[in-house]
Amino acid sequence: MSVLRMPDAVATVQGPQAFREGRLYRLGDAAIAFVPSAQKLMVLNPTAGYIWTRVAAGVSPDSCVDELRELMAVPPPAAREYVDAFLDGVSRALEAEEPEFDLHVLPAQPARRGDVAASACYRLGSAVVRISCTSQREHEAIAGMLSHLATGDRPADHTVDVVSEADGLRLILDSATGITCESPRELLPGLVTLLFSVWYRSSVDFVAFHAGLVAFQGRTVLIPGNSGSGKTTTTAALLSVGAAYMSDDVVALERETLAATGFPVPLAVKAEHVSRIAAFFPDLADQSEHVRMDGTRLRYLTPGRIGHGRRIDAIVFPRYRQDSETAVETVPPAEALQRLASEWVRVATISDEDVERLVDWIGSTPSVQITYGSPDALRQALDGFLETR
Repeated sequence: MSVLRMPDAVATVQGPQAFREGRLYRLGDAAIAFVPSAQKLMVLNPTAGYIWTRVAAGVSPDSCVDELRELMAVPPPAAREYVDAFLDGVSRALEAEEPEFDLHVLPAQPARRGDVAASACYRLGSAVVRISCTSQREHEAIAGMLSHLATGDRPADHTVDVVSEADGLRLILDSATGITCESPRELLPGLVTLLFSVWYRSSVDFVAFHAGLVAFQGRTVLIPGNSGSGKTTTTAALLSVGAAYMSDDVVALERETLAATGFPVPLAVKAEHVSRIAAFFPDLADQSEHVRMDGTRLRYLTPGRIGHGRRIDAIVFPRYRQDSETAVETVPPAEALQRLASEWVRVATISDEDVERLVDWIGSTPSVQITYGSPDALRQALDGFLETR
């Protein structure tokens, strides 16, 4: 997916001010520190949380060293090293330029529509998109890929025009912006880029993750992971044993309810993983190959069953190892939050209430790491985990 990552403004909150302003939230054995003006979340172990509260109360670093030595029997050199490392870590966290997700900037294109051969409407979250094509061939390719999102003829919130031209295909969003595909193999990946911009603007107002999302045995399961983590393999494996599909790429949480909504286009299977996932879905090997603008070759796996967004019941961090023994490891809430934070693609400006809501959510949502070697092994492991929750 084509995106542009822009840095946040560098935080200016420093020293004791950050500690006095910061809020602490208990999460299992850890604490979550939130500095509103810097929009930073930090996961602290119990000792770090203690130092935070003491510095916020005006206690000097030297006195913190003495307290660690007297109250926790930490040797003086180690206590000094710990306090200095903690203060340095907080300072660096406040100054860090972290990537914030933004949409790829699409160049303006003239809205040359041509004669429409066929059109259809598709639902993306709360938005309806009408896709019109000047060629029946392109219409059929799109209709096949997006069949699970077809919604019948109805008023559309957005339009995409697919125009055949001498130098390729032009995709135009809302008669204003678009991209050019030099090869028919670039059509569907280019369309996904435009559809993502529609879904993102209509669905993401708070937090979004790189993650899969499925409905399994009546439960909504979040599958976080970046490229190469096994996210697509795990999502496909669960679909092969009866799960309903919601997303394989990006999942958003609604601010007030924390209900999950997924970007619901088909699973994009990279060329190097086709043989693995074709073991679950043999027809994938016969699907046409497409090419993204960055040169990545992939095939699309259109899901059969579709789920609907709701609050997440479980978080699964996957590890696929072909023919490996199954292993199920509970992930503590603070560690789960750290892992999720590494997959955040958008965090809107957040308040104390938002952080408290997030902490309560992650603290009450069971998280697990599952190592598995086959879809049946994954199903049995996830079944067993959910039965105890």
